[in-house]
Amino acid sequence: MAMRTHLLQRLDSIAIMKSLGAQTGGILRIYLLQTLLLGLLGGVVGVVLGVGVQATLPLLLTRLLGITPEWHIGGGAIAAGLLTGVLTTVLFTLPPLLDIRSVRPLLILRRGVDEYGAPTSLAGWLGRLRRSGAQIAAGALILLGVALIATTLSESKQVGGIFTLGLLGVLLALLFTAWLLLRTLRALLRRAGLRLPPVARHGLANLYRPGNPSAALLAALGLGVMQIASIFFLSHALVQELDVSTQPSLPNVFLIDISPAEIDGVRALLKAQSAVRGTPEMLPVIASRVLQVDGTPAADLKLQNFPKRMLQSISLSWTDDLPPGEKVLQGHFWTRGEQQPQVAIGQRMAERLHVRVGSHIVFAAAGDPDHPIDAAVSAIVKSDGQHAASRAEFLLPRAALEHLPTVWYGGVHVDPARVGELQRALYAKFPTVTVINVAQALETLRGVLLQVSLVVQFLAGFSIFSGLVILASAIAGTRYRRVREVVTLKTLGATRARIGAVFSIEFATLGAVAGLVGLLFANLTTRVVLHKLDLVYHLERANNAFGLLAVAGLTVATGWLASYRLLGQKPLEVLREE
Repeated sequence: MAMRTHLLQRLDSIAIMKSLGAQTGGILRIYLLQTLLLGLLGGVVGVVLGVGVQATLPLLLTRLLGITPEWHIGGGAIAAGLLTGVLTTVLFTLPPLLDIRSVRPLLILRRGVDEYGAPTSLAGWLGRLRRSGAQIAAGALILLGVALIATTLSESKQVGGIFTLGLLGVLLALLFTAWLLLRTLRALLRRAGLRLPPVARHGLANLYRPGNPSAALLAALGLGVMQIASIFFLSHALVQELDVSTQPSLPNVFLIDISPAEIDGVRALLKAQSAVRGTPEMLPVIASRVLQVDGTPAADLKLQNFPKRMLQSISLSWTDDLPPGEKVLQGHFWTRGEQQPQVAIGQRMAERLHVRVGSHIVFAAAGDPDHPIDAAVSAIVKSDGQHAASRAEFLLPRAALEHLPTVWYGGVHVDPARVGELQRALYAKFPTVTVINVAQALETLRGVLLQVSLVVQFLAGFSIFSGLVILASAIAGTRYRRVREVVTLKTLGATRARIGAVFSIEFATLGAVAGLVGLLFANLTTRVVLHKLDLVYHLERANNAFGLLAVAGLTVATGWLASYRLLGQKPLEVLREE
């Protein structure tokens, strides 16, 4: 986009050079050299910024991990950055550079603004497609180059291919969505007709002026918005998940290997500790193995992503009520005092064993292998993974397992700053009980996540910055048409305030549509990723609204920085040039 707008401003120069006898190949080499120099300069700036980030990251690592990593500048990384910058610049400027071939000397006498209009017939589209053979080849070369760069930097052909296809898919989707929104906006504008104020009607119509690359601009800005918004939404969702995991209702310290003789004493000690919040969760666990599923021996079962040897070492637990953190997906959970053997099985384990509600599973407990337990599946449950009950793979009524040898596990929420007190108290009375301090790990993880997300958002901010630069250059590229528009409006009696309002509506609409497109795809991306992580997606209405307003405001400000001088043009000066 930047090179295309740069060449649009140089059309007169190119036409004059051709009229004086310059060959197309020579002009192409001139602008290709400019492109190489721009790519090299951009690569040098990127290397300097990268070295600056590399010098800053050790400070964060020192705070988080307590270590000071050795700082050095990698020559290989600098060379890779420079080469990537130059190669990317050359690849993506091939299509506009090839447009130089179609510039005719007649442009210095008559500007062919009609050439920028879209074809209106099938024959016109086919003709444009035939004339665009070099452009299509350049597009294929761009994809090949991007795949090569991604493969080289990631050292994986699979990652390079996925990145390239993903980039192509996102760009096509953004372009189509932007085109669709513009068409919808145009249809609404036609229907509204004279009911809209003239300033609003004129500002919206400016999106369709000849040569205005609105769809491409929307895709470029939308891609930057999508990237930074996706990173923000994902990091925010993960931090929220950590905040939920540290609530007083969830255990952050787990106790392992509590014997039946110690369980009452451990309960009393936890109750006496002032650092403990809420009610401790205690889970009895019985070692067992699976003998049969629906009459099929364990050795003959066809399991899904689960080795058969794991069936020889499973955990059973008994409970009278549905444990905290468990949710019944199918069937029903038994009532307190149930005497018949029943089993509630986790969703993933049910998928691995191919069982459903009504299936029968035969267990052999380690303490009584001569008396197998034939239990019918009464419920399929799903655990949130944050409570002690998630340790057990199969839940049965108390009467079915109470007589078997049991090892107890516990979960309790403790003030993170006072976990040491609980550890010392437990070690003094129950030295064989193992304490796992998840609270400290969660606090460290939150700190790391916040720092990393801050760095990534800082780097992703360059996408928004580059998008605004592209917007400014694109607006500057239409300077000639905007000057004529300003002069014509002034000649007809329009004031500066009225012309400013027209431009403001155009820029605000452009930013709002770009923000809408980018945020739409950012929310879709966030939802897909969170689903893969087994996390719940929540639409953040306030953040989306703020992002939309911020993008629209930045677009208006950038547009005015690139075109505010146009309002000072005097009609007589421009008309004399005509």
